[in-house]
Amino acid sequence: MVKTRLQVAANVNYDVFSRYLEWMAGRGLVSLENASDGHERVTLTPKGHEAYRKLVQWIHEVVQGRAPGT
Repeated sequence: MVKTRLQVAANVNYDVFSRYLEWMAGRGLVSLENASDGHERVTLTPKGHEAYRKLVQWIHEVVQGRAPGT
């Protein structure tokens, strides 16, 4: 996803977004790539996909009080 579109979708100011993005990149959860169209793109790494899956599972189990798929 284009970096600026992700920032707008996250609904946080750019400075806060940049700090979160740096934090995630530093932990190998996302990668930043310069695209041929001149935009910087953010993609989840395999580690990021796994972290997302675990987060969704935790939300289902703890916050909603049920296991995924039930």
